[in-house]
Amino acid sequence: MKMSKTQFLANLSGSRLLHEKALGHVAELSAAADSPIELGCSIVAAGLLTKWQVEQLLVGQTNFHLGRYLLRRKVGGGGTGSVFEATHELTGASRALKVLASQLASDPVYLERFRRETRLLQSLDHPNIVKCYEAQRISDVEFLVMDLVPGMDLGQLEYPAEEVSIGLIRHLMMEIATGLAYINRKGLVHRDLKPSNIIVSSIDANAKEGWDMCLARATLALKEMSP
Repeated sequence: MKMSKTQFLANLSGSRLLHEKALGHVAELSAAADSPIELGCSIVAAGLLTKWQVEQLLVGQTNFHLGRYLLRRKVGGGGTGSVFEATHELTGASRALKVLASQLASDPVYLERFRRETRLLQSLDHPNIVKCYEAQRISDVEFLVMDLVPGMDLGQLEYPAEEVSIGLIRHLMMEIATGLAYINRKGLVHRDLKPSNIIVSSIDANAKEGWDMCLARATLALKEMSP
């Protein structure tokens, strides 16, 4: 059944995404919208919700909270689970939440390995390694709380060959090697090193030599850490 504007507003109200004042603004936007999709676009344009949040409301999703964390958008995923950008409701800190796939979260053998690897990740503290803060389980949802690293993975970067200097390549390789050397000193091995597991944060978009690299500890990289 096609969702009505009334149902969309009911979903929004039940989601606890917005406070009362913001809901009042939504009511004003609703008066000028002919459909829930048009209303959702207006809400995103007003900066009240993210595009992902509106898309989820439009398909009937109303749960956007994991404990004290508010899910803002999905930023990645794979066979082991999904990664979300989230905000802590009390501190306002932005974090990445790696939510383990439900079939794995219910597998005692995998879950024990997941928690063991989580403890290993929490012991790592290096600028070229994505920081893992804690693991939580709420009801039947198991998830990790990690640093939200701005940028994109190396596999997503597209630059003409003539713009990629030897200096840039050398810099990126040194950043990666520095992170791997740190892991090795901790007695660990990263067994899934690939472009999609390397996040590039640009300090200066016009100075590619200044890019920073972070070895991602999310999705597939997580289950490929071993002592």
